Amino acid sequence: MELGTDDEEEEEENAAAYNTGTKAFRDLGCQIERFMVAKNSTTPSFPEMRRIIVEWADLIVVSGGNSLFAMLRWRTTGLDQLIKEAALKGTVLCGGSAGCGCWFDSMQTDSLKPEACKLSEKVLAELSPEQRLDWSFVRISCMGFINAFCVPHIDTVGTNNVARVDIAKKMLLEAHFDPSYEAPVFGLGVDEKAVVAYEEGKITIISAGDRHDGLGPAT
Repeated sequence: MELGTDDEEEEEENAAAYNTGTKAFRDLGCQIERFMVAKNSTTPSFPEMRRIIVEWADLIVVSGGNSLFAMLRWRTTGLDQLIKEAALKGTVLCGGSAGCGCWFDSMQTDSLKPEACKLSEKVLAELSPEQRLDWSFVRISCMGFINAFCVPHIDTVGTNNVARVDIAKKMLLEAHFDPSYEAPVFGLGVDEKAVVAYEEGKITIISAGDRHDGLGPAT
């Protein structure tokens, strides 16, 4: 099944993300159910979500988009508990961008940038070029299946002209000196064209192209 949560209202972008994210599965002849849960009006009933997520799906793929909104929405609807129940019975969990980082303890996200907010076009129209750059990456709590801090797109630069890797280093240092953390926080940066597979405690990295900076293959 494909779970689209992250983009609140861009129907055309959601359709494009669905087509891209599920193409390989559709080419293999897989049967796909699609859930759009960003709005109450499109969110299935809880029994229907449980039937598909826990009882029917062999694999759940999560689209990219606003990670912070997705995590909050999952907790509001109870999706987080259904996904955990599915994971315990062996359902494969995957996705790209937000759909990559959401499975970790925490992740870095650009969810607070103006382009990611509701009515983004109208918001951007009200901002000067300087104001459009005035946002920061944040670290958010996620599903917690993998005990690490994930940084998707770590080889890229945000629309605020700040390198994700530089902020990731600062976030890890802050976590290291934060007394509320009883154990060390491990970071995992994923390049734009890299695949990370986690199974039974083992992480495998697959390169699908070169890094954005041209310094070798993506990892």
